[in-house]
Amino acid sequence: MLEILAMGIELKASEMYIMCSLHLHVKVFMSKVVVKAVIVGAFFDFAFSNILQIPLIMFITSIVAQPYMNAEQVQAAVQKAMANDNTFYLTSVVLVMGCSVLAGYVAATIARRNEILNGALASFFSVGLGIFSMVHGTDQTAVWEHVLFLIMGPVLAGLGGFIRKIQIKIFTKKILPLC
Repeated sequence: MLEILAMGIELKASEMYIMCSLHLHVKVFMSKVVVKAVIVGAFFDFAFSNILQIPLIMFITSIVAQPYMNAEQVQAAVQKAMANDNTFYLTSVVLVMGCSVLAGYVAATIARRNEILNGALASFFSVGLGIFSMVHGTDQTAVWEHVLFLIMGPVLAGLGGFIRKIQIKIFTKKILPLC
């Protein structure tokens, strides 16, 4: 606040109260977040979602590729198969969703506090990429699917954090009474 006053900006008392209150809320919120855990969880989500897609794409390529096709034709055939075949598409979605749950679990394990919050925040990179692709139209996915995935990302990552929280409760109930 002193920096603002030193800059010559005059604020009303209500504006000062709002700024101080907002600053306090942000400070309290950030004290619950373990940035390292969130970043590692986000990296885990992005990296393993893509790594686990490789065998699926290789399998689809082995089915749709023909010897006479060039690389662009093979890529177009794989994209068409992914879009038109519900089995391939659902397999891909389940893999990505599973990685979101695992990423939330990893973030919660590293954070060691506020497991659900840190787990849910681990999906920030995937959500950001989803928003980017939706705004720039780089994906052929329908808008309702994008919105659903944007909602499900933090929910599933938070589920991973919740699983870790339950695991901690079970572990502490079994070990602590023996001590």
